[in-house]
Amino acid sequence: MIEMLSRKAGLRRAKRIRPYDASASMPHRTMISPRMVSFFIAAICLVAPVVAWADKPEYALGIDGKYVDPNGIWEVATRSMLTPINRKYKELTKVQRDAVKAAYEPMPEDDEPPFPEDGLEPILRALSQVQDMLQVTGKLTLAVDVGPDGIATSIQIQGSPTPGMTRFASEYFLLTKYKAAVCGGKPCRMQWAFSMVFVPGGR
Repeated sequence: MIEMLSRKAGLRRAKRIRPYDASASMPHRTMISPRMVSFFIAAICLVAPVVAWADKPEYALGIDGKYVDPNGIWEVATRSMLTPINRKYKELTKVQRDAVKAAYEPMPEDDEPPFPEDGLEPILRALSQVQDMLQVTGKLTLAVDVGPDGIATSIQIQGSPTPGMTRFASEYFLLTKYKAAVCGGKPCRMQWAFSMVFVPGGR
């Protein structure tokens, strides 16, 4: 499942762990070197399709990379239960933004948490691609410190299926651009956290 939380001292903390739910494929482990991580991230950047925002909100990707019904269990490769994957934060409805904010301690109406600048879809596609190579089973949980400029300054890997996934996630999420949090009308530092469960049965 994909979840949002904030645990680091001095940052806005999560009230509960819940917002997203995602699944991906598969069993076992492949070793991956730091050089392979850098190569694979570069390859994703070169060949990943440009995300075209669909007219309607989408919540799941199929094993062929196309949007699918999130309730179609056998064809879903990865999904988000509460937040559309093909929407940036500014494109979310108030109800959807409130669902994202619900993971944090109460914040004023006009305050905002950080969020991936291009939404969840590029992240889910990248993890789906690396899963094809690593074939892991288990849960990846991490928290990214996002500065007022939307740049990730550090990352904490709180749980990972394998060292290979840890290495990939550490580099990929630090390179991801984020929409900065807003506190009192000004960009501010806050943590964005992510969790994804990789389960058997997929590609």
